[in-house]
Amino acid sequence: MQLIKTMTYLSLASSLLLFSCSQRAVQGLASSDVQSKLNGFANATSKGLSREEAKALQIASDSIVRAQLTNELQSPWQDRKFTAGDKIMPFATETYGDKPADGRSLYISLHGGGNAPAEVNDGQWKNQIRMTSDQPKMYNIPEGVVIVPRAPVNDWNMWFQQEMDDLLKKSIQAAVLFADVNPNKVYIMGYSAGGDGVYRLASRMADYWAAASMSAGHPGEITPLNLNNIGFALNMGGRDTPFNRAGLAAEWKIRLYELAKEHPGQYIHQVNIFDDLPHWMNMQDKIAIPFMANFVRNPYPNEIVWVQNAVHPHNRFYWIGISDEDTIKPGVADKEDQAIRIRKEGNHIQIIQNYADNLSIYLNDEVVNLDEEVTISYQGTTLFKGKVNRKQSIIEETAKDRQDSAYIFSAKLTVLNNATVEVQ
Repeated sequence: MQLIKTMTYLSLASSLLLFSCSQRAVQGLASSDVQSKLNGFANATSKGLSREEAKALQIASDSIVRAQLTNELQSPWQDRKFTAGDKIMPFATETYGDKPADGRSLYISLHGGGNAPAEVNDGQWKNQIRMTSDQPKMYNIPEGVVIVPRAPVNDWNMWFQQEMDDLLKKSIQAAVLFADVNPNKVYIMGYSAGGDGVYRLASRMADYWAAASMSAGHPGEITPLNLNNIGFALNMGGRDTPFNRAGLAAEWKIRLYELAKEHPGQYIHQVNIFDDLPHWMNMQDKIAIPFMANFVRNPYPNEIVWVQNAVHPHNRFYWIGISDEDTIKPGVADKEDQAIRIRKEGNHIQIIQNYADNLSIYLNDEVVNLDEEVTISYQGTTLFKGKVNRKQSIIEETAKDRQDSAYIFSAKLTVLNNATVEVQ
């Protein structure tokens, strides 16, 4: 533990030197001196942190989180087994191709099966491992780290478990730490019951993915609205009639086309319905691999559409958040007419639609220019216009919250009942 603390302080010191007036070397900075500087920023004047100070503190806070995650995830990664709550998720992993300069891609591939004996689902897992390879007759992945999880339960809702979001989050974090994965090049894919999972996970965790590929699955209650900022591939056999899978895929094809036409540059998709094929598509769905590889996650999209999920509510999505009470507000889950819609144009953030009593807007210098005034409006009415300070407390809070370097923010505004704005 002491070693970790020492390494953390050294990382902090390195970052703080970016803006320190002192010219002393990192080795000469005692931990108390670093803490003194941090305390000084915490008690900063009304002008808040500068852009350079905020950036250095973001780097330092991210270093602390990465050190903690390294401790937590190294053994599970080596043991090929992640745990969340009472759920255990074994996984297989392989790495293909040369590492690009900006880091490796990550493909998380979900197997089929469902309400069946363990040995049946084990067989489906092994088949998914075989499919998700670099072989020409398989998915033919030219570059990237592949993680193929074994579902933690043997049931129809194997990928809908409450703990699944945490298990996949750990998978991404571990791959970033130990396999040189770029967190902005993460893709999720799945077949049959795994496709059921992709419909849902791609939607409610869209801010984690660059793109998703759904093969031979059923969407259930899920709407495509949340997919506006990721690539989405859908492949289905035209004769895959059980549970109306092919019919629903055709409906999604039309809906995605309409959404893309209505919102240029968003809802980029590829839908293939192979008319003569049944549930098994003879690997024709591998067409999704090069499609997905074209996408890189944008953590700060100009437009956010967020439909809350009933079974797995989240309180953060991209650069906005809601209170825990709002996540379980009656009558809003899985309802398209209850979507939260936010649009950003320069430093003007427009709230188009919002049901939450407490809507938080998280800002850094990637989202807006915090050296200039920020405007918040609700359906055309200006609620706030002014400078927003960068704060150490927000940097530390958001670093711990998402544990994702892209989602470390330095300022926060909370819109109360679509009427007033509270500056954190």
